[in-house]
Amino acid sequence: MANNVLNRFERADASGDNALICDGTISGSVLENLETVYLFVYMPDMSTADFVYVFPRFPGTVIGATLVSGEDVTGTAIFTLAVTTTTIAGNSLALTGNAGATDIFVATADNTFTNSEVLRVETDGGSTNVCPAYIIFELEPT
Repeated sequence: MANNVLNRFERADASGDNALICDGTISGSVLENLETVYLFVYMPDMSTADFVYVFPRFPGTVIGATLVSGEDVTGTAIFTLAVTTTTIAGNSLALTGNAGATDIFVATADNTFTNSEVLRVETDGGSTNVCPAYIIFELEPT
C-alpha cells in the first residue's frame, strides 16, 4: 500500500494560480482543469418500480455512474438513467446479490444536460425484497 501514499491531486495554493501537485510532481498544464463532479443519489427501495430525480444545477455531461446495493437482494432490479425523459445510452445497469453489490454504467450518447434539466434514475422493481440503492453519478461540467 505504500506505493499509493502519494496518489492524490491537490492545488498548491488556494488562489488557483499555482500548479497542481500530482503524485508529488508539480504540473502547470497537464492537470490544470480537473472538473469531475460526483453526485450521490439515494433510492429508498429498488424493489418497487419507481424513480428519483436529482437536479445538478449546472450544465454538463454524464460520464458514467456506479450503482451500489444497500442490502442483500433477491432477484434483479434493472435501472435506467435519463436526462429529464431522454434515456442515456450505455451498457445495461442492474443490481442483484449481497449488500454492497455494484454495477458500473458508462454513458455513450444522449448524456448532456443543461442547468435547467434533471437527471432521472428509474428502477423496474425487479428484485423482491425492500432494498435501498445508492447511485453515484460521475459528471463533467461544461
